[in-house]
Amino acid sequence: MKPVEDRFGAIRGDGEKVIISLPVCVRTKPVPGSLGRLWYRAEPARDWEPRLDDLWDRAKGAYPVAVARDADYALREFAGHPRVRHHRFLVLPRFSAQAVAFAVFVNDGSDCCWLDLVRDHHHPGALELLAHISGRLAAQWGSGGERLCLAGDDAASALLRHRGFCIQEELSQAVDLSAFSGQRDAEDLIGRAYITAADIGEIDP
Repeated sequence: MKPVEDRFGAIRGDGEKVIISLPVCVRTKPVPGSLGRLWYRAEPARDWEPRLDDLWDRAKGAYPVAVARDADYALREFAGHPRVRHHRFLVLPRFSAQAVAFAVFVNDGSDCCWLDLVRDHHHPGALELLAHISGRLAAQWGSGGERLCLAGDDAASALLRHRGFCIQEELSQAVDLSAFSGQRDAEDLIGRAYITAADIGEIDP
């Protein structure tokens, strides 16, 4: 099983769509994280979460080609789904009210799946905490493991590699670029676009 690495590629399709090859990363046993996560706390995110606007304003510079992950996006994509419960978490420094990461997890019946992630890259401990939460959810649900699709955030991939995530397979998916900011072409997708399972509909309720 190969470790998480940058293996993201794209082939131009028709119109605004391209076919991407996206790693599916899994973890069957949590690896103890660093003490850095202890400087952060997590709380359930609300359906309407205006703190995501501030988080996205600070984080978007690290995602030059991405769907805007602001409060409107989270409300539209993850609130009030009729069949799927989205477990949404905001991460904040212990002595601050400013959100520095947001993640969405779902139970697909076999794994704890990371559906979406956005983070302030100045706070790697927040991602450490989310990896810890993912492991706890997997244990709580009796899941076989944890799974995520992630491209365009090399630092997150490296951290998760050290926490036990490895590539299981690669998906070929058509991605509609019409909702992406930045220069939306195949060259951008190869090296710069930020993609999670939420972008490709990898979780099919």
